[in-house]
This record gives sequence, structure tokens and C-alpha cells, in this order.
Amino acid sequence: MRFDVEKLTQDADPLLVAEQIGMETQQRGSRTSILCPSHMDTKHGNCLITETGYHCFACGATGNVFNMVKEFINVDFPTACSIIADICGGEEYYAESGKSGKPTVKMLTAEECKLIGLHNNPVCILAATTDDPLEYEKENFKVEIDIDTAEDPVQRYLVYSMDRNPLLDLCRNDPEAYYELIRNRCENALQTYQHMLNYVMLAENCEDDYYAEVMRRIQRVVGVNEATVFIQRIIADILAIANKYLKDYSTPVETVAVIAQSNIDRLVGAANSAFLASSAPF
Repeated sequence: MRFDVEKLTQDADPLLVAEQIGMETQQRGSRTSILCPSHMDTKHGNCLITETGYHCFACGATGNVFNMVKEFINVDFPTACSIIADICGGEEYYAESGKSGKPTVKMLTAEECKLIGLHNNPVCILAATTDDPLEYEKENFKVEIDIDTAEDPVQRYLVYSMDRNPLLDLCRNDPEAYYELIRNRCENALQTYQHMLNYVMLAENCEDDYYAEVMRRIQRVVGVNEATVFIQRIIADILAIANKYLKDYSTPVETVAVIAQSNIDRLVGAANSAFLASSAPF
């Protein structure tokens, strides 16, 4: 199968790809470190994930996301394309012929997941029980002793299937549920930050301890004077996510963007009026 390499390049998130192919990642401030796939790297901090791939300061290697997969897994370019396409939502969505007739299902990046409060953590699902754990000695299975049979002559084992990226599975197997999840998370995130924006800009008392604590943390990080701009920027980013992923979704999404934007306009207008009133000479 031939792939649309340009589209793959646009959609592939190097960090997500690195995590999916089993590379060990470490967060160092705003940067993410990996062990360089181009040489026998043993120290984190030498090689960093970039917007398009990776760069190693130790050996000087620079590569895009395709190079990263090729070097780490030791595969050829077509196989690397297949792996990346699978991570991005499925090979059929990136076939060069474009004859699949299916819309592209885009995967949320790690940063977008964080922004809308979506935690894409690995999960264990009970798959089977067995008396012989050796038959399930595979990387994607986790085997534990069933405590109910711990003292029995023949012990029973619980076999768990390890889903390292449940969001990717949902994206590929049930796009409707995937988009609905994004929609709900965007709406919840917008409501949260609009509430905080209302609290800051209109100087209202915040009766909710959760919002108050979040606001204190934001103000400690960016300062009291910058908190409003900071929250507005987050809201704009969430609206961009809604537009990026939900504009072709079958369920109307106007309520997400339109209502949110109208609320922001109202808050900004009210805040401006309050400022003018407070600064007017008496």
C-alpha cells in the first residue's frame, strides 16, 4: 500500500508516535527527552523530541518521525509509514489512492488531551483465567495470582490484556464515540475556564473551592495581572481543538464554539465597562 506521506507528516505527533512504538520518554520542563535511536544512547537529555521528529545533541543526528520509527524498530520506510498511519487512526485513512471513502479520524495529541482534561492512560482489562501462566507470557498481557486460590493446590491466574493507548483504540473502532468524548471534554473544559474567567474579570466571589484553588495556582505561575490573558488563551486553544476535530462531525457542534465565544464576548464587554466605570473621574 502506498501512503500519502505529506498528510502523514502533517498529522503525526512525534511524541505520540514515540510513546506508541515503545520509546522511553522523560519530561524535562517543556521538553521531552528520549534515548536517541541513531546511536547507543544510555542517558536521557541528549536527544529531544521536536515538532517534526527528534534531534540528538550527542551524536548530531536529526530525523523526522519516519526516521525515528525506522531507526528505533529497524524497519524500512514503507513499514514505518504503515506503523505511523496505524497510530494516526488507521492505514485506510492515509492510502495514497484515496479510494477508501472514509473520513480521516485524527488522533488528539498529548498536549491537546491535557488541555481538555483527557487522561489517555494505559488500562488493564481482565481477558481470561488460566492454570498455566506461561502460555500468556507476552508483552501485552499481565498475569497475577487469583487471591481466592492462593492456598489451593492448583492456583488460578488472572490474565489482563494491556491496552497501552485506549484512546487510539476508541478512535479506530468507534469514531462516533471518540468524537462525542472530545465534544464532552471540550464543553466541560470551556465551562471550567469560563467560570474562572468570570471570577477573575468581574471580581466575583468564588464559592467553589476547586475553582479558587486552580485560580490561585494560575496566579502564582503567571501573576495576578496576567491571569485573564492566560485563561483567554486557554479558551481559544480549546475552541481551536473543537474546530479541528469536530467541524466534520455528524452531530452539530455550533453550541460548543458559538455559545463559548458569546460568553467570552459578554465577559470581556462587562469587564471593559467595569474598568471604564472605575477609572472615570468623579
